[in-house]
Amino acid sequence: MIGGINLNTKYNILEWQEQLYEKYIVFRKKSNTCKASTERTIRAAIYSFFDYVNKREIEDISAIDAMVLKDWSINLTHLKVRVRNLYVSQLRIFFEYLSEENIVSPSLPIALMYRHAPITTVVEILDKEQISIINNYRTKASTPMELRDIAIVLLGLRMGMRSGDICKLKLTDISWKDCTISFEQEKTGVFVTLPFPTDVGNSLYQYITQGRPQNSKNEQVFLSHKPPYEGIKEKGIAIRSIKHIFLNENIEMPKGFHITRRTFASKMLCAGNSVDIIATALGHSSIHNVSSYLSTDDKNLQLCAISCNNIKYKGVFNL
Repeated sequence: MIGGINLNTKYNILEWQEQLYEKYIVFRKKSNTCKASTERTIRAAIYSFFDYVNKREIEDISAIDAMVLKDWSINLTHLKVRVRNLYVSQLRIFFEYLSEENIVSPSLPIALMYRHAPITTVVEILDKEQISIINNYRTKASTPMELRDIAIVLLGLRMGMRSGDICKLKLTDISWKDCTISFEQEKTGVFVTLPFPTDVGNSLYQYITQGRPQNSKNEQVFLSHKPPYEGIKEKGIAIRSIKHIFLNENIEMPKGFHITRRTFASKMLCAGNSVDIIATALGHSSIHNVSSYLSTDDKNLQLCAISCNNIKYKGVFNL
């Protein structure tokens, strides 16, 4: 089911195509685990393509050429540009897999192109004033909800953890002896072990011993503070935590909880850490995912500027 649509009834898929898809999705999960939403997009894209070739009565995958791929992508006009690009991207990866398996020509995936160039934006991070507010909140936090809020926010800000991973964090994931937190990332499936800074450790300890409901047998670190005190499930809890911190402050509210993770990566970069180390700390499978944070390192970016010395230039009237 995708968006309430049953793909098995929407698309006309043959048995050999379904088997090929199942083999591919097993490969994707082994090589680079994808979350459920990504898997749904992959399936929708591939099923859409197979339905298209079946309507054109193409019975064998070896008969698929570049024009078939291009025509399929052109016929996705009923989809929004963003969704269309997602479909094309996922089908390209699928055909790259097929080429590696020697099922199709290695040049075939090149036929699938984006409708427009990817958009690059400057990464937004927390400024010094916003970080100062968070630090002040930490020193004053005393109620159970305040202790929970600051512990959640610091895990994002000081360790770069995603909201989904914070919500699912278990007591057994914390090693107080080694001062580390170990967990499998929900989004990528990558298992990471991260050292936690002193302020994070102190906030976690305070919440667990003074703020966390003691009668609950739930293994999750962060619990609902209303009976029956179950583990929090909504990722929205994380953004509400950061909103609570800025509620009574005369300053712009941070946009989304993910800004804490971006700030963490930016601080590591500005401190002189290599891209490899930052990628490892974030649990990224590729260093290319870190390149967007380069725009936040103002100090080192200034070193890249080219001096205008010895460069002769004139205005419109030779002035």
